[in-house]
Amino acid sequence: MQDPVKTPRKRRPRGSLTREQVVEAALTLADEEGLEALTMPMLARRLNCGVMTTYGYVNGKEDLLDAIAQRGLRDLHLPHPLPDDVGAILHAWGRALRLNLIEHPSLPMIFLSRAVIGPGFLHGLEALLGPLARAGMPPAQGVHAVYAVLTYATGFVAWEIPRTHRQQQATYAASWRREVAKLPPAEVPFLAGILDELPEVAGKKQFELGLAALTAGLAITPASDPAAPPAIFASGRSRRLRPFHRIPSIMGLFRTRLHPDRGRAVSRVAFADLSSASRRRLSASRTRTIRTPARFSPSSSSSPIRRNVTRSFSLY
Repeated sequence: MQDPVKTPRKRRPRGSLTREQVVEAALTLADEEGLEALTMPMLARRLNCGVMTTYGYVNGKEDLLDAIAQRGLRDLHLPHPLPDDVGAILHAWGRALRLNLIEHPSLPMIFLSRAVIGPGFLHGLEALLGPLARAGMPPAQGVHAVYAVLTYATGFVAWEIPRTHRQQQATYAASWRREVAKLPPAEVPFLAGILDELPEVAGKKQFELGLAALTAGLAITPASDPAAPPAIFASGRSRRLRPFHRIPSIMGLFRTRLHPDRGRAVSRVAFADLSSASRRRLSASRTRTIRTPARFSPSSSSSPIRRNVTRSFSLY
């Protein structure tokens, strides 16, 4: 019996490929079969060309991954026009990004495993920073807010996809019921009462819960430096901490009065609140000096800080 003769695979005509076609085929392959299936031989087979032909359009696997990440983001559609509120803009960005990452499930794994920076990312950032700036959030803060939403959405979708997209959501729900049923109800009384809610931890409801909390926090105007602590000694009225606001100190022992000339805070023990023994023990260290930031020192008698420096506030 003769072996069947293999029909030679028909090759694509020379010069009939473009880089866009190669990237598009790679994105489709990665989305359908996973990043582990995205190899140059597999891509060449899908394109009906030789492996070396693909290298004429991409500079290897790393270049290909960057290209498909940026190509995938082109399918992200923000509402137009965007809202005029910081929180609403960030919320719209998060929702659109989640849908885009679900449409292209290879993207979250690329974003989590490598740094992807290119024209697509830069144009996308610019499209968000402008509306955020017009809504009152400066670009230096806006870029951190945009990336806070990006990292949240990327991590969430990477969690969501294998649970409720690569398998039926009913299958995921059944696994919860099966595992909870293995335990006596007395050990998990709360979980036993919310079996219908448990599968929602990997779906839209859970995502929206986290996104709402995140964007609400980001919409609060932070300090100019995201890593800086709240400015306690800011002049004027603050939305977060009111300087010189009297707060009860521990045991009522310490009170502080700001020195208007030396820009220092002098703390004296409130002896009226102490026993006679405590007074004797503390008599040697009745006063201590705390240096405050240089900007706190008033430069003129008309300074709004100077008018307030004699007000007392607690150390704790």
